Amino acid sequence: MKPVRSLVPVLASLTLAGCGASGPSDLPTTGTWGGARLELVATGNGAELHLPCSVTARLRGPIIADADGRFQRRGVARGFNTKGAVTPDGQIAGPWTTVDLRYGSESEQNSFVTHHRLRRSARADFSNLVCAQ
Repeated sequence: MKPVRSLVPVLASLTLAGCGASGPSDLPTTGTWGGARLELVATGNGAELHLPCSVTARLRGPIIADADGRFQRRGVARGFNTKGAVTPDGQIAGPWTTVDLRYGSESEQNSFVTHHRLRRSARADFSNLVCAQ
């Protein structure tokens, strides 16, 4: 019977081999977050924002948060007489995601920002909204 101490180098090398692996911030964020008047749906390939009045914004590329949970993506919103640039600037913290959503570009005079707090696995609440025809 071989001594147990001979397994120590093997276990140590297996443990150290995992140290070079990518951290969670290198992986795309996936899931659904919802709140008042906004829903974020993220997949490994990209993301969409669902806005009031059947407006959908498709974001370019997947959401990859940094070590602090922050992310930013650009996209285009379309639907219900709408077409324009959007830029969500967000931060994921536990089950919550905060999103400052810029409509238009920073250089546009009529751009504006809305603030949202979204909960993971929740759907958007579009109740009490009326979309003008």
